[in-house]
Amino acid sequence: MAKIILATGTDGGYLRKIQPYLDTVEANSNFDENWIFFVGGDHQEPRSKFKVAKVNPSDCKALVPSWPCVQHGDFLTSPDHNFQPDDILVFTDGDMFLQRPLTDAEIQTLRKLQYMDVFMGYNAGPNDTLLDEGARIQPIKDFRQIDGVNAIPCSNGGVIACTVATYHQLYQHYLTYWPEINGIFHHYAKGQWLISWVIFRAANFRLIRQPYTFHLHNHHPMPQGSAFNEDGLLTFQGEVVAFRHYTPYGHQPPKP
Repeated sequence: MAKIILATGTDGGYLRKIQPYLDTVEANSNFDENWIFFVGGDHQEPRSKFKVAKVNPSDCKALVPSWPCVQHGDFLTSPDHNFQPDDILVFTDGDMFLQRPLTDAEIQTLRKLQYMDVFMGYNAGPNDTLLDEGARIQPIKDFRQIDGVNAIPCSNGGVIACTVATYHQLYQHYLTYWPEINGIFHHYAKGQWLISWVIFRAANFRLIRQPYTFHLHNHHPMPQGSAFNEDGLLTFQGEVVAFRHYTPYGHQPPKP
């Protein structure tokens, strides 16, 4: 049976910052495997419940300088993993907490992902488009004439789930357009922007939306129904969220 794999990426400098996330993965993960992709330098396996793969920066084709984010697929260049094409890969950012194990229903949702299905959450909400996001990520050149930007929804790249074979397809299409997009925007979130564009314009990908109970973030105001419970866990409509993303101190969900 295909494995369901949780993975994240870091370098030596960022590793310290993601320790709280690693703590929660160690406590709550019911994934078949947990992986850390370490970008550059020497590395040590930080926890017994994690496998570590080294990513050589010279093998990366779309790495933003000074930012070790490899969510777009550069981590796949590592020779240290043994992922199979049908395995389900859930790749996340490190500014995250895994607040609970996945439910049986969530596991079944992941297992049902087919080739070219991509499971991602909203960015700034259901009506957020690449036109909106493009204006936020420090455009250097005019991007408004790029095909579809006024209609294509912007997804959040904090939690991306698909089969390994699909991730390879996403990565290859991403690399085709990366040189152009890299020169249009300054902010590193241009990677998320391009992933969203590729899903709708580059090939026959199928976007499947994550519910807020699976992944909820505060890069933009949280939706109504978000609240912290008495145990300090982020909930949506009373249910504890699995992946709590970017909720630093001082950021609170909307009051009822």
